[in-house]
Amino acid sequence: MSIADKFRWDAIDDEQFEELVFKVLKSANPQQIKWRKGPGDKGRDIQVEFRRQGALGDDIDETYFVEVKHYQAGVPPSAFEGSLAWASAEQPQVLLIVVSSHLTTPCRDWLEAWHRNNSKIRVPSPWEREEIENEILKSSDAREYAISLGLLPPFIQDLLPPSPETFRISEDETIWAMEYRYWITEEEVEKIGYVVELLGRLQDAIRAECGSHKYFEDVCLAIPNWSTFLTLLQPQLRLQIAIRDYLFALNSDVPADRMNSLVGKIKEYVELVRQVGDGAKQID
Repeated sequence: MSIADKFRWDAIDDEQFEELVFKVLKSANPQQIKWRKGPGDKGRDIQVEFRRQGALGDDIDETYFVEVKHYQAGVPPSAFEGSLAWASAEQPQVLLIVVSSHLTTPCRDWLEAWHRNNSKIRVPSPWEREEIENEILKSSDAREYAISLGLLPPFIQDLLPPSPETFRISEDETIWAMEYRYWITEEEVEKIGYVVELLGRLQDAIRAECGSHKYFEDVCLAIPNWSTFLTLLQPQLRLQIAIRDYLFALNSDVPADRMNSLVGKIKEYVELVRQVGDGAKQID
């Protein structure tokens, strides 16, 4: 299971999703930002201004119209009729579409056709479910709000670095190239032991109820190998988590005693992997 599976999108409503997107955009330090909630929003839920550097080193202010849609299923073209009409009339520099699910193929085609007729407006790739989930995880404020709403479980805070939106792995500000959304958790690693136990009980039940029945011979032969594989996998995953925690700490202002503790945990799991491997049966 990944972090992506822990997002409970049915736990929030339209307004809460808009506020999440607002917090994500605000964490990017815009020049101005306004949440135009309620009726009469003139085709954008959020209006935000960012300053970027031009080709000649000059500062350029860009106005973003941000249209936000909270859907469980695919978003149809009709969802953006008002926002596209207002964008055509007012000509912002950028139109950003953010949805909590995905755009249907007709909707995607319609947006592309609209952009061809409004080429002066920059239209970045829409933020669909994967993109907005990553943005929420990177923003401390948005992440905390998502937890308060029940969109994310509280233990996500223990899994991610304190401020992933500002985290860098080196002085040249290279972004850490790991997808937060696919990290396995210690909680999930712990459950592997339960699966091994369950496989053992299954094998005992098959032998007790079916004896040497030919249809179950292959299953009984395979179960020990499955169990051995999972028994080896569990300490290896714990070692990976320990190394990940150490690498984050190495590039953060972590006290020396905490670093020593993390190093000790890596050594502990290296030894555990060795012991489990030496004691494991051969996998066919």
